[in-house]
Amino acid sequence: MFHNRRRLGAVRVPFVAVGGSPITWTAVANPAEGAAGTTVTFTSVALGATDPTRATLVLVSTEAAIATGCSVGGNAMTKGIEEATTISSLQIWGLNTSGLGTTANIVLTAGGTMTAPMIMVGRFTGINTLFSATSALNTAAADPAQITATVPSGGFGIAAIIANTLNTGTWSNATVDYRTNLSSTKTLSMAHNSSVGSQTMSYSGLGGAVSHMVMATFSP
Repeated sequence: MFHNRRRLGAVRVPFVAVGGSPITWTAVANPAEGAAGTTVTFTSVALGATDPTRATLVLVSTEAAIATGCSVGGNAMTKGIEEATTISSLQIWGLNTSGLGTTANIVLTAGGTMTAPMIMVGRFTGINTLFSATSALNTAAADPAQITATVPSGGFGIAAIIANTLNTGTWSNATVDYRTNLSSTKTLSMAHNSSVGSQTMSYSGLGGAVSHMVMATFSP
């Protein structure tokens, strides 16, 4: 059973969009599960095509120890939202990566040994504000699991879930980006929504599992 949930509030990170470019979102990488460790490196992860306004989003899931740092190409990322217990966590990190190439190492660090470390990576362009709104919850076996945040005009909402059993669940009011079964008998999935206003993204078919769920929105 999960205990001692922790949440982070919204973190605003300003970006300057060049030439008023429209916002875009692309899921670009779903690497294999990493090996356990206090430092875990995912090597040469795809970031997508370069762009003066490119930002990178990294979804992070760990067990046993909670990731306290995430870097891309040697640059520290900002943690926008987290749902965590003493034994597992789900986080969304972000950073403007206009100065990096099309691939980079993504490194997780923690104060203890992380097990079942997993990341999913997406690419934004045209962003002015990362984490314009955030939400996090522990679904406590609710099925469907639901999470809500306000998507700004022209922006995107990115949601993710880590379920405590393997499942073949499906998203509603969202377009799935990735869905991966982990060796620890858990399922991790990420999805997006570009509809404006308060948006509830839901995931059904959990099979009674306790799950972490997070959502962040991004503004042009």
